[in-house]
Amino acid sequence: MSAVYNTSLLAICVLGVAFSWFKSNAKTRQALKIAGKQFINVAPFLISVFVLIGILEVFVSEETITALMGSGNGLFSLLFAAAIGGVMAGPPAASYPMAEFLLKQHATMAATATFLIAWVAVGTISLPVEIKLLGPRFAWTRWSLTLVFSIVVGLVIGWLV
Repeated sequence: MSAVYNTSLLAICVLGVAFSWFKSNAKTRQALKIAGKQFINVAPFLISVFVLIGILEVFVSEETITALMGSGNGLFSLLFAAAIGGVMAGPPAASYPMAEFLLKQHATMAATATFLIAWVAVGTISLPVEIKLLGPRFAWTRWSLTLVFSIVVGLVIGWLV
């Protein structure tokens, strides 16, 4: 199933690039250059995420993930997922392999969704700069609300799925 899906997506991309090339090869060439630069910028971070996942697979057991983010933990698993996701930094696309790892290790959908949303929205790493530039009241309010909403949205996604 996965191989058919991946092959289909690849075929659609190739057909899209071919169609774009037919319409305007100059614009397509420019778009491919931009995409290549973006890939080069993101590649080191993606590689480090895959290395981190490999390390986690060796040192963190499935039982540990289940104990921290599994179905029997209720709100604790969401708080833990929000805390871990909130301190992560990097492009959102790098969080997807991590989420797949969590799901394979039996983390709940709600905890995984909370982790993803917190990764993208909370931004604990950038909080000191945000405090300096936008003021402490605004920064802490934004940080608190995004942390709470990541848990709420995770709960909703877990309920829906």
